[in-house]
Amino acid sequence: MKKDNELCSYKSNQIIQDYVWNLKQYELKLFEFLCCCYDTKYYDEEKNEITVSLADLSKECNSSEMLNGGTYYVRFKSALKKLADTSIWVLEGNKEILIRMINKIIIEKKKGLVICQMSDDYKNSMQKHITGNAFVELKIINSFSSKYSINLYNLIRSWDGKEEVTFSIEYLRKKLLLTAKTYDNITQFTRVIDNAVEEINDYSPLKVSYERKKENGVISNFVFYIDKDTEDITVSIDIVNKQIDYERLQEEFMNNDYIEEMRDIIYEIMSDEDTKEISILQGKKTIKQLKSTFEFLRYNNICAIYYRINDIVCISNGSYIQNLKQYLITALYNEGLQAKEYEEYKNNLSKAGVEI
Repeated sequence: MKKDNELCSYKSNQIIQDYVWNLKQYELKLFEFLCCCYDTKYYDEEKNEITVSLADLSKECNSSEMLNGGTYYVRFKSALKKLADTSIWVLEGNKEILIRMINKIIIEKKKGLVICQMSDDYKNSMQKHITGNAFVELKIINSFSSKYSINLYNLIRSWDGKEEVTFSIEYLRKKLLLTAKTYDNITQFTRVIDNAVEEINDYSPLKVSYERKKENGVISNFVFYIDKDTEDITVSIDIVNKQIDYERLQEEFMNNDYIEEMRDIIYEIMSDEDTKEISILQGKKTIKQLKSTFEFLRYNNICAIYYRINDIVCISNGSYIQNLKQYLITALYNEGLQAKEYEEYKNNLSKAGVEI
């Protein structure tokens, strides 16, 4: 279970890239909080409910004014209603499916509690994407002062593994909810991008820059250059547990020592702020190189390594692997590299409009 100060979520890259939740900044922060509640003390999986006190909600959303009552409370209820009323059509194969997050909201005023009865779409999405896709920390979202920063950050995170992405102006208008009438002037449009990029660079582990590209003498595309400052990413053992679905691994492999060792190595590398090099079977890799692949490790990658270890032990009549830690670091690096390359491949297909 995630700790209170480490609320985070994984979201579908495809939904982020292909669809738009038409929400204001305040509503987006509440939306992000609900996404981050899965697998926390706030979420009851059996009931598929999120229960949170107004005090905790105001703290988690960095919005103390919601406790002031009056117009602030009215705005808070209005935002919850907007979230409950919001839905989007999602294309899955040959089917178009209308999905929404919330079925019902109950506010117990005397107890100061908010109870959100979530939809099956919410539960299914959280379970499906718990092992991958765009990773977002609530504390970063709460640092942003505009919906444009939130939407651009989510969009860029959905292309993790890419150092360069190109978006047309029309696509950015759609994703950032910038109307052509209001932001038809390229100077106004660019100012919004400038402000969003500045906030992303100030408050997130990403370092983003961009340039405008012309076609036939007219600016038509924005090219974003992305560098992830892995040294600035706060990693806890709980985040690693969620990344690889550690609880499920332990249940499936009966608390096996190899599983625990791999989890501990991932945490050790991801939380290491040193610039040293680590020896693996292919030679030496910097901590930054290892981090850039380890972040793509998921449940299936750990399973694959475990099965290979079992095969080696069986073939060698029960002999243990010499220098186990170096072997595991090498195996984790190779698995992470393959996972990273596959994500890049899927992103390229999605960008080209090819259904996977």
